[in-house]
Amino acid sequence: LERLVGERGWASVACAPGLWWEGIATHWTVEARDAQFGLCAADWGVAETGSVVVRSSAEVRRGYSLVPPAVGFFVLEGCILPTVGDVLRELPSDGLALPSCVSFISGPSSTADIVSVHVVGVHGPGEVFVWVIAEAGESAFYDDGRTSRAVQDR
Repeated sequence: LERLVGERGWASVACAPGLWWEGIATHWTVEARDAQFGLCAADWGVAETGSVVVRSSAEVRRGYSLVPPAVGFFVLEGCILPTVGDVLRELPSDGLALPSCVSFISGPSSTADIVSVHVVGVHGPGEVFVWVIAEAGESAFYDDGRTSRAVQDR
């Protein structure tokens, strides 16, 4: 991620508080609308579609994955499930209340609705990156001792 930020010359990275490290600290902003890149921890990945799944909350606002022109997701290897149905079965059984929004993100949006012109990223970011993280222990993703929801759910 640090290399990508440097190569692209992005001056700002928006992510949930605590989801950052020294390498991106000089680029970090809490405001997604001001960011050139958004960073999120995915709750699950879906193997059949290549999607990541993010539950929105007060801390993990949808803006981190929708507003910047490019976004990236970290997903723990052990949280990649075979099908969308497997994720849907996990939602009510994970012990947490259902959030107001669960997003299945499979890449940049694409449409040709307007005068049959193909446009990418019209309903969100134009670029989507996913990093699959090998099991990193109980403090995966967050540097302040919290565990990600993906780790807590397991």
